Amino acid sequence: MDVWSQVKVSAVQKAMQLSWLIGLLTIITFADCYLILKHGSGVSILSFEWIKTNIDIRDLIIGTGLFSFVFAAVIPGFWFIVWPFLQIALSKITNSSIFFGKMPSDGFTRAEVLMARAAKEGNMALLRYCEQHKQDIETRNFISTCAQGILVLTFTAWALSPPEVLPTVFEIQSYVEQFPWYIEKPVNGSLVLFYMAVLVMSFMRKTDSDNYIGIALEPKLSNRKLV
Repeated sequence: MDVWSQVKVSAVQKAMQLSWLIGLLTIITFADCYLILKHGSGVSILSFEWIKTNIDIRDLIIGTGLFSFVFAAVIPGFWFIVWPFLQIALSKITNSSIFFGKMPSDGFTRAEVLMARAAKEGNMALLRYCEQHKQDIETRNFISTCAQGILVLTFTAWALSPPEVLPTVFEIQSYVEQFPWYIEKPVNGSLVLFYMAVLVMSFMRKTDSDNYIGIALEPKLSNRKLV
């Protein structure tokens, strides 16, 4: 396996690990928002005894349905409306058109065209490369949707809950304030970095330019001798 292949495999593995992590955090954030709105407290109140006393099969069905509705309709609809305005604002602030998904220059080919050509020519190396490109884009979209959900759910829980009730992620900040500074500062700094990372990941949306593959970047893949 050459160096480029090792880098690609490593990147995919890291992306999959991040997908599991961001997916778990999304479920926790949703549960936190749901519990705050219904029971007045977040996931910090959860215990086996509390679950047996307050949660039944109806709550699980409603929670599952709401989770599916939020990520199948609410989040995509919200960003469908908000994203064009964000594109304009970011483009004005940065004086760049990259946020509009600017089409690539010469040397790039649409992914489906390249896949059809690879299948016709029997070029399995090129076909795998195109499939990996598609998988990378889908993984990025999944991470972006989860990050958007975390932001929207956290803001919803904060906006609709009583003043004395905070989302769990903010409660953690309040909790660590009782520790010495050499514990409080690193933890709060890590949380701030986490907020920034989620914000950045929420903008990793698929654009029209993602449908193109720069085959010139990988000239070896057009060589059928690799099959």
